[in-house]
Amino acid sequence: MKNQNSGFNKLFANFVPPPEKIGNALFWALLVFIILVGVFLRIKIWLYNPSFWLDENLLGANLAEKTYHKFFRPLEYGQAAPPFFMIVTKFFYNLFKNSDKLALIDLAVRFPSFLSSILVIPFFSYLATKLYENKYLILISTAIISFNTSLIMYAAQFKQYSTETLFSVIILIVFCLIDIRNNSTKKTFLFSAVLSLSPWFSFSSLFILLSGNIYIIYSFIKNKYKSIRNLLILFTIQIINFIAFYFLCYKPINKKLHDYMYNYWQNSVPSFFDFFDFSNMFTLKTIKLVDFPYSDFLILFFVINIFILIANKNARNTILLISPFAFVIVASFLHTYPYEQRLILFLMPIFALIVSQFILLFKINKQTSMVIYISLFFVSIFWGLQPIKNLAVNTYTRNYIEILRLTNVDVQESCFSATGNLIYYDKRFKNITPDNTWENFETKKYEDKIDSLSPNKTYFAISTHASTIYNKAKSLKGFLLNNKKIKIKGAIETPDNENLYLILFQKR
Repeated sequence: MKNQNSGFNKLFANFVPPPEKIGNALFWALLVFIILVGVFLRIKIWLYNPSFWLDENLLGANLAEKTYHKFFRPLEYGQAAPPFFMIVTKFFYNLFKNSDKLALIDLAVRFPSFLSSILVIPFFSYLATKLYENKYLILISTAIISFNTSLIMYAAQFKQYSTETLFSVIILIVFCLIDIRNNSTKKTFLFSAVLSLSPWFSFSSLFILLSGNIYIIYSFIKNKYKSIRNLLILFTIQIINFIAFYFLCYKPINKKLHDYMYNYWQNSVPSFFDFFDFSNMFTLKTIKLVDFPYSDFLILFFVINIFILIANKNARNTILLISPFAFVIVASFLHTYPYEQRLILFLMPIFALIVSQFILLFKINKQTSMVIYISLFFVSIFWGLQPIKNLAVNTYTRNYIEILRLTNVDVQESCFSATGNLIYYDKRFKNITPDNTWENFETKKYEDKIDSLSPNKTYFAISTHASTIYNKAKSLKGFLLNNKKIKIKGAIETPDNENLYLILFQKR
């Protein structure tokens, strides 16, 4: 009987892999599943294709008006974007710019951001495996990236923030792969070229580059490397590139936009830290980004995870993950870089790794491992079933322009109120001096405007952006709808924002 049991066990072992192989298979299967669900969500929101919102329209106006080489100069309408990002997007815009379908053009223009957002997930997963061997940290941090609402939302926006996030991950991967002592000259040139290319695609990459180069210097000194050939190659190419970037790109942009942007981030949307409100502002801005459910415990949770990271005594991980975060905070205190959700999106991969450190405190057995796997599986299912409309920014600007195209309204003669962000969708708005949405409504000004109109001619008022500080959009709508001197021909408003609207009317 004993021999029979022994033979059966051997036969069973030939068909059933050992537990460690089963565990590895489950890990990779779940990791791929998490990545695919994240990709699926980004495809859904890209195809959902909401209308451009204010900043997208303003950046899109630059895209429509400028040729490729002009993207190396400061942009118009208070916008700033990396030149190579604009050049790549311009290529896709040119493919479809003559289409009558505005929605198709929007899809094309958003494609580089969409593709960047998708690539972030597998690249981040690879980065996590280079930094850590803990399977659970890799799974949890990848899930955070895959299902983060900000990353999903910006996958369907014509802004550079998804591309900046991708380059953050790429740069961190490069610094993980650099080996000053053993890399060949060719490989060092390649790494340096990738690092040097980054600022032209991503302004925020400078924070990651600074941190990574600090780690390289630290590693060089600590290990007492004698050959400086690769170090010189790595730094020389980057320094030459940085000088070119500073004079050709950063300096002209800063000269043109500094005062405007400083006032905006200081007063309109306060995003600079000071010592009196740091805690409140950090919590307010960060919680929107990281989807943390308990605002009162956000800072404590960050601090605990940072202590865990430092306690592991891994200099590479500590420098690469904490330094960019610290530099951004210091820059905000110095009033040189706003700490605002979309502008710190590039830190999301770093945040995901930092807030996953807690898992390193646990010694996980088979039962706990299975609980984590099952939980992450159902979390992925939950996110995959989320209505994508809840993650999108809906403004309906495109819909209003399409309605105007179907009317006989002369845009340039009969536009009653408009913001400059309409130029992207309709170039006829180029010759109209837009109303300033960043001001309060003045009744007398618009009463005089009504009196100057011609009777029986159709006019329209349009609001595609509402400020939370100024009452312009809301007050103007109320003024028109209740004005006895005009006859309302049609009034359409955005379902989820009553301050975004299109109103057609005639003077009585």
